Amino acid sequence: SYLLQREYDHWQTMGDNRRISTSPRAMARLVALATLTQSLSHRDATDLLLSIGLAGDRAEAQSLLDDYGSCYPPAGAFGEVLEPLQPDRLGEDFIADLLPDPDLGPAHGDPWMAGIPARLLTLPAGAVLPAYVPAVLSVLVETGRRWEHVRRRYLVPLLLKRPELALAAGGAPLVTLAGYGDLELLTALQAILPKQRHVELDIGIAALTQRLTDYGLARTTDDAKRAQLYDERAGRFSNGGLYQDALSATQEAIVIRRRLAQADPAKHEPMLANSLGNLGIDLWTLGLSAEALDAMTEAVRVYRHRAAAEPGAYEEDLAAELNNLAGSLVGLERYADALAPATEAVAIFRQRATNDSGMMNELGSCLRNLAIILNGLGQPEEALAAAHEAVENYHRLALIQPETYEVEFADSLRSLGNRLSRLKRYDEALLAAEKSAAISRRLAAANPASQGQNLAFGLHGLATRLWDTGQRERSLAVSDEAIQLQRQLAEDNPSANQRALGTALNSFASRLLEFSRPAEALLVSEEAAEIWRRLSGTAPGTSDSQLERANAIRSSAVSALQHNT
Repeated sequence: SYLLQREYDHWQTMGDNRRISTSPRAMARLVALATLTQSLSHRDATDLLLSIGLAGDRAEAQSLLDDYGSCYPPAGAFGEVLEPLQPDRLGEDFIADLLPDPDLGPAHGDPWMAGIPARLLTLPAGAVLPAYVPAVLSVLVETGRRWEHVRRRYLVPLLLKRPELALAAGGAPLVTLAGYGDLELLTALQAILPKQRHVELDIGIAALTQRLTDYGLARTTDDAKRAQLYDERAGRFSNGGLYQDALSATQEAIVIRRRLAQADPAKHEPMLANSLGNLGIDLWTLGLSAEALDAMTEAVRVYRHRAAAEPGAYEEDLAAELNNLAGSLVGLERYADALAPATEAVAIFRQRATNDSGMMNELGSCLRNLAIILNGLGQPEEALAAAHEAVENYHRLALIQPETYEVEFADSLRSLGNRLSRLKRYDEALLAAEKSAAISRRLAAANPASQGQNLAFGLHGLATRLWDTGQRERSLAVSDEAIQLQRQLAEDNPSANQRALGTALNSFASRLLEFSRPAEALLVSEEAAEIWRRLSGTAPGTSDSQLERANAIRSSAVSALQHNT
């Protein structure tokens, strides 16, 4: 209250000194608009002042904006006006103080403000959302977290009437809403959530799903329903980058589904196989490769059994799990073993991938794995053809639904760059790598938890392609950025990311040595060797070649330093 009163005193003093002509009441309304919209372009600000009646014409609007700029000089992008009240928490309290609450008496708030949230967020059917809508929603969501009357009288009624507005705010406000929303609001929001991955919203969707599944699990004793709730939670957690939580939820689902499948195999084995496939993906993401392979192998076995019992019913599910199995074998560099399941999966999905986006996605994933397998088996031309087809598939999908398919598009471009490089088509490989890294950087900015690793892989790929084309200094700079990101990821999730960090460090050390920077190469190779020694201790025999490489680079770096001395 003291800080807010100082703002009013400041405006009064500015008026008394004839530095502004705007009254404190009008200035308070301007501050509220500025804080809700979080700055606007000059044109948008002028149009807004006219549309809500704060200004009668453009000259009056300009006078208001001039006075506002005198009190709160713009600090954001060039050309923006209406700087919001800072810090954010004070701005939220200012909004709450100005929004009337009858329970606090008729003197509370400004009656003019009562209709402003709805006016800013209620648009004609089919109208394009103004640029300020996400900011208004975000501010109201955060304000509602601490101010009950803002939540109850202003925010929730708007979202119950138009729940799709919540999606415009982004993932972080959805997380906040999940924290305090009641069952009615959460259920309304659930109805409009995207069914598939949405990179910008996934972390918020995960938070909402957790609250809703908690409600659902507490209200049902039906085992099939409980398993479904756990599976839904696991899928949303995985999309949001919460891999350990996803694994726990999947394991809960499998315990239930195994019990159900024992009692009625025909009815419940298919969903058990689906959960096992998800378990394999969760385990693989967390670096538990042997356990992942076991889960995926069991999923294939169950689906193959069901497909034999009911021909035509489970071929697509079987193909998806065959592709997952192939991917797990690829990760273990068992290319010969991976070829048969990958080829079978491609054949099944190729028959079905006409204009169906789901089937095109599955085919793209299968082709991406097949390209890696063929490359590993010494068939680079065939690998390139598969990689090209995967990119074409995902490009079409990403144009239609970027929030879902750009992740796969970036990954397929990175894979294409690897295949082109194998055939010494370095300039083409660099173009693919640059595009992949650019997409991954944008996606990681929207969802670091789930897309940070993809960005690290994209940067490593770009560094290699730059090195191939002779851009050595730029390559080392990109490698260094990737290593810093990989270190952070390894700290956050050691079991999943230590191997990736070790591989990246070996490559970086080798390039530093080749670029005549042996002292740096020595430090990097020692860090890599320590990682590989630790991994060898937990899984003997799986890291020997990488440890040997790190030690060889270290020895070469020591020799180079001794020679220089």
